[in-house]
Amino acid sequence: RCKDCRVLSVDQVKTAHYTACKKPWECTLPHPRTPRDAKQKHRLEELTNITTCGLLFRKWFDLRTDFEQDLQRVGGVVPSPRD
Repeated sequence: RCKDCRVLSVDQVKTAHYTACKKPWECTLPHPRTPRDAKQKHRLEELTNITTCGLLFRKWFDLRTDFEQDLQRVGGVVPSPRD
């Protein structure tokens, strides 16, 4: 049986697909903790681990920042502002 990737150390993750959690910039799971509907309840209780999702999201934003800084340093490309 394979390991439960929801509790795998983020350092061991090689790739992540955000189907259950949505994309990092669209995440709604942490905001309210009370599920809005049956689908969100299912995602919260059965498909995700909020701690792991949060760590993966933080890693995604860190990588995105590094990439934007590299673009600006090497190519002079200034990323568009975020909300």
